[in-house]
Amino acid sequence: MMSQGKAIGTTLVVLAVVIVIVIGTIAFVTLNAQSTHSPISFTSSTSSLTTSSTELSTASSSGSSTTYSNSSDSGLQLRVVMNASTIQTGDEVAVQIEVLNTLSHNVSLTDAPNQNISAWNGEYFFCGENPSHSLVGFALFDGHFTMGNISAAGSPLQLMAPAAIPCPASLPLSDTTFLPNSDETVSSSYQGQTLIGSSPVTAEVNATTGYCGITSSGSETTTSCSSTSGILGYWNPGFRYSGNMTLASNAFTHLLPGEYTIVAMDDWNGTVYAYFQVSGISLQNFSLCASNCVYPSPYLSGEIYFGGPLTAKSLELFVNGTDEGSLGHGIGNTNVIYMYKGSFQSPVVVVGDAYVITFVATFQDNSTATATTVVVAQ
Repeated sequence: MMSQGKAIGTTLVVLAVVIVIVIGTIAFVTLNAQSTHSPISFTSSTSSLTTSSTELSTASSSGSSTTYSNSSDSGLQLRVVMNASTIQTGDEVAVQIEVLNTLSHNVSLTDAPNQNISAWNGEYFFCGENPSHSLVGFALFDGHFTMGNISAAGSPLQLMAPAAIPCPASLPLSDTTFLPNSDETVSSSYQGQTLIGSSPVTAEVNATTGYCGITSSGSETTTSCSSTSGILGYWNPGFRYSGNMTLASNAFTHLLPGEYTIVAMDDWNGTVYAYFQVSGISLQNFSLCASNCVYPSPYLSGEIYFGGPLTAKSLELFVNGTDEGSLGHGIGNTNVIYMYKGSFQSPVVVVGDAYVITFVATFQDNSTATATTVVVAQ
């Protein structure tokens, strides 16, 4: 994966990856109460963003939280609130998106579905069922994007596991009334000219990572789906309705080091761009050639993801606990995918044996980050 804002470098060093593939089957599905989303059938979309006419985002910080917001003439404020602007590799970031009526009286509006929110829902909610009834929605992109370059972002990252589950039908909202100083609404749906009913709807969603586990009892297989409390990672493009859908799946990727953009929208063309940084290092796609390699044997290659805010001044390699020495120079960029290519002296590499590869990066402030993987020599 390579995104805008990440540079690429090359050098000589070592690393490894262990891939676990688990195959499962899906039969009956239940959604645990841990998930805050209403379960329905999953529909995937890879639509790119259609830009809105408004982007007046402001950012503010209070304690450990960061809020991005924009306000409209109607008194509504679209907000993205995060519990942190920087997290470490392996951690998750809690994100809440809401539309708030900032006035002390009701605000009534006609609700026309936002085509971007409709396209994104399948990536971020089981069955594509947005708990705000699509009053508000979001997309997550790898890299730093604004309205000026969002067309280059490509498809958004998928946070929900693509579980094949039964889904109820629902009608889009037609009219919405926001209560004073609140994100609570009374919203109505029509079928043709017939009012189907009004109900309370909260104009708020949480960004989470969805996953599913499979259990078997006799001939019956049950898939149970839940969500994390924040954004932990995403599902690789093309993974659909089969295989392992737990967070240990080969198709799941924890947030890699680098910067990420959240694009939030509401049904009245409000748009907010919010950002968070994943710091540290991560090892991806490593392989180890034992002999008869293109380069000197043994030959180790792979990708090292570096995340800011500081550049790395050194990189140390360990193989099965043995210190193989330093890279000898810094990395030079805060968000970079470093192409690693190198050899080492010990231990002796034997085809079919597994080797533990560890890199320790030291940053400009002398803080360190460690990443480890296991690779089987070929």
